[in-house]
This record gives sequence, structure tokens and C-alpha cells, in this order.
Amino acid sequence: MDVYAHNVILGIRDYYGDLLFNYPKDLTILERLSRLSNRLWEAFTQDNDCILNEINNYHPAFIGQSWNEIRDNEFSRSDAEITIARQYGYASFAEIPDIKIDALFERSVDVMLSGRLDELKHLIEDDPKLINQKSNYGHGASLIHYLGNNGVELYRQVVPYQLADILEYLLNRGADPNSTMNVYGGEFTMIALFSSSIHPKEAGIDKEVMERYARIVQQS
Repeated sequence: MDVYAHNVILGIRDYYGDLLFNYPKDLTILERLSRLSNRLWEAFTQDNDCILNEINNYHPAFIGQSWNEIRDNEFSRSDAEITIARQYGYASFAEIPDIKIDALFERSVDVMLSGRLDELKHLIEDDPKLINQKSNYGHGASLIHYLGNNGVELYRQVVPYQLADILEYLLNRGADPNSTMNVYGGEFTMIALFSSSIHPKEAGIDKEVMERYARIVQQS
């Protein structure tokens, strides 16, 4: 396997399935996040705790709570909406815009996180603005931020074993290492997020990536 993913992440990906990676023509952000919140609510009503970490990571009222505590505190359908909204960088579900998803950018993220560097290169060569383009989700993450494995959508917190090579490619093509995304109540760079993420450490690539990043940035 070319990607490391924690069992929690694998469980989330398995539960949501194609909803995570399918971008029908003219799909809007509101439509997509509505579908995801409905699916999360279904899991809760079926007592399926695969979505526990989404709730206790993103819903401010349930941070760090166990599955039993969440059930006892009367988690509702609107709480499912808040969980999804916060995961994508919105303070509330009402803030989610009914605008078309940038399918090319989202597919580029998926290609990158699956470790398909050659395919990512082709996408960027065809559309160079992808290098520093920001997601039109509320968090405003760019490609480089998704390599931080922290703060972005939980199902995307996976570690391609080629991460150092991917990062080097993005930086050499002009990705801004000082670019920030909106998360955790502030603005953070990719390397700040990466440094505090457990996933690269579990994948065994954290030191290699930090050293490669430092060398490239110092030379630029």
C-alpha cells in the first residue's frame, strides 16, 4: 500500500464510501455537505461509532467525549450538521455556501494523497494555478496544507509514503511554504500542522519530511 492510514480513518472512508470521492457535475458545497451530514446522522441512529472521531474532534460541545457520553447528551440531527460544517471550516451549517465545488482542485487533492505523484504533475502542468490555489471550503486549505495531515477533513488525514517527494515537487513548483489555512481558531502553515500531527510519526516519515522541507526552504 502506498499510503498510511490509521484504522479510524479507514473506518470513516469505508462508511462514507463514494460520497467522499465522487463529484457529480454541478454539485455544490451545500449539497455535498448535506449528504455527508445525513450519512453521519444515519450512523448515529444506527449506533455506529465509526463517526465518533468526527464528532469529538469537530463539534465544540462534544470535544473529547466518548460514544456513550455523546449518546447520553442527546446528539441531534442539527449536531450532525454542525459536525460536518466545522470539519470543512464553517462555524455553522448556515454558513455553508450554495456554490459549485471546484471538482478539479478536489480531485487533485485526492490524487496527491493517494501518492500518485506522476498524475499530480500532469494535473498541475495542465493547470499551474493549482499550485497555490485554495480550497473553496471554509478552511481555505491549499494542496500543500493537505500534506500536513492535520486540521483538514478527517478522511483526508492520510500519509502517502512519497510525501517528502510530493512536498519537494510542490515547493520547487512555487508552492508558498508560508501560506496559511484557517483551522483551530487561527491560521497555520503546512509545517506547523505537520509538526503536531501523529500520522506522519506513525507512518515513520516525519523526520525525513522535516529534513527535506528545511533543506528546500533554506535554499530558496
